Amino acid sequence: MAWSFLAVGAVGMLIGVRLRVPALIVASLGTIMVSVTAMQCLGFSDQRTFLTTLYLVLTLQGTYLIGLLFATLLHKSPFDRHRR
Repeated sequence: MAWSFLAVGAVGMLIGVRLRVPALIVASLGTIMVSVTAMQCLGFSDQRTFLTTLYLVLTLQGTYLIGLLFATLLHKSPFDRHRR
């Protein structure tokens, strides 16, 4: 189960660094669909399925924000050249 959180976290970081909100929305919907389908096929309870899916989506969105923060910190503004 931990591998799924690591995979979702890596995807969130990549989306945060490279892409923007529309990609995050698609990735969130994909995470929900895959998580619910996999958990139900494996026979987990509805409560466990809901909580795990919620945690996966929160992980995705949290790591997206971290990736976005990294992208913002590493981005050099064109106005930085004129401050010298």
